[in-house]
Amino acid sequence: MAPGYWTGGFMADKLGRKTSVLLLFPVSFVGWLMIGFANSVKALVAGRLLIGYCVGILAPIVPIYVGETSDPLLRGVLLGAISLNLSVGILACHAMGTWLHWRTTAHICGVLPMVCWIICMFSRESPMWLLSKGRLEQARRSWVFFRGEYSLEEFSLLGTAKLAEISDRKAGEHSMLHSFRKTWSSRYFLRPLAIICLYFFTLQFAGTNMIIFYCVEMIADISGSAYAYLITLMIDAIRLMFGVLACFLMKTCRRRTITFISGFGVAVTILSLSACLMLDIGRPWVPIVLLVAYTALLSLGLMPVPWLLCGELLPRKFRGLGTGLTSGFAFICFFMVIKTMPAMMELMKPKGAFVIYGSVALIGISILYFVLPETKNKTLQEIQIYFDQTSH
Repeated sequence: MAPGYWTGGFMADKLGRKTSVLLLFPVSFVGWLMIGFANSVKALVAGRLLIGYCVGILAPIVPIYVGETSDPLLRGVLLGAISLNLSVGILACHAMGTWLHWRTTAHICGVLPMVCWIICMFSRESPMWLLSKGRLEQARRSWVFFRGEYSLEEFSLLGTAKLAEISDRKAGEHSMLHSFRKTWSSRYFLRPLAIICLYFFTLQFAGTNMIIFYCVEMIADISGSAYAYLITLMIDAIRLMFGVLACFLMKTCRRRTITFISGFGVAVTILSLSACLMLDIGRPWVPIVLLVAYTALLSLGLMPVPWLLCGELLPRKFRGLGTGLTSGFAFICFFMVIKTMPAMMELMKPKGAFVIYGSVALIGISILYFVLPETKNKTLQEIQIYFDQTSH
C-alpha cells in the first residue's frame, strides 16, 4: 500500500485525478480475479499485492479530488464519507466472510471496481488540476459543473493566482531544482505535512487497525470465544453507525472539537480497558463495552478527520505530492502496527498492549491540541493564506 500511495500522488499530479482512476480500476479488477480463481498460495499473494498496490494509489487521489471539487459547506461531509465507506466495506467483507465462500466474496468484490470505472467515465476532471495545466476554459466549465456559477468569484481568485504561477514559470524563475528546493524549504508546505503525519501516527498507533485485523482473536482472548464472531459483526455495525454520525458532525461541528472528543475519548477507553484486564474487573462484558466505545469514538473523529485534512490543509501546488507522502507514511505506520500486534499480545498480553496504544493516543492528541488549525467552512484559498501568514 505505501508504495502505491507515493505512486498515486505522482499520478494525480502528472496524469490528472480522473485519468489516474480510470487506469486504476481495471487493474484492481484483475487483482480480484486472480484471488477468486487462484489455485495456489502464490497466486493468492500476487492478487493481494496487486489489490493492495491499487488501494494505495487510489487513497491519496480520493481526498484530493473531493477537496478540490466540493463546496466548503459540504467538503467535511464528503471527505468524512471516505472513512464511512471504509466502514461499510469492512462490515460487508466480514459479513460475506462469515456466510459465503471466500472465492464468492472475491468475485463480488471484483464487480465493484468496474462499477466505479463506469461511473468515472462520466465524471469531470478536477478544475484545480486543469488550472495547474493552464487549461482555464476547461477548468471553468468543470468548476461550474461541480460548484455552480454563484461561486465563480472564488474560481477567479484561484485562476488569477494560477496565471501568476504560470507567468513566473515562463519567465524562468521556476527551474526544476529551484522548485524542488522551494518545496522542501517552504513552511506552508512542511507545516501542514507535519500536522497530517502526526495525526496519522496518532491514529494508527492508537491501535485503530488492530481491531479490524485481530478483532475475533482479541475478543476470544479478552472475554472468551463463545460470541467472538457475533461481537465482531456488532463492532463493525457500531463503526458504521458512528461513521454516519461523523459525516453529519463534520457539517455542524468544528474539526478541532470532533478531534479532541474522539482522541481523548479513545485514550480514556483503551486505558480503562487495560485497567479492567489488569485488575480482572467486569469480565466478560465490561471489557466488551469498553472495546465497543473505543471503536465508536475512533469512528467519530480520529478515523475520518486526517483524510479530510489531506484535502484541506495541503496547498494546491503541493497537494498531490503532500497527500502521497502523508498517506504513504500512514500506511507504513499501519503496516508496523499490524505486524507488531501479535508479538505485543504474546509478550505483554492485551493489557500491556492497550497501555502502549492508549499512551500514544493521549500524547499525540495533546500535541495536536496546540498545532491543529480549524478549517471548517473555510475555502481552500483561505486555508492557504492562513499558512502563508503563520509561516512568516
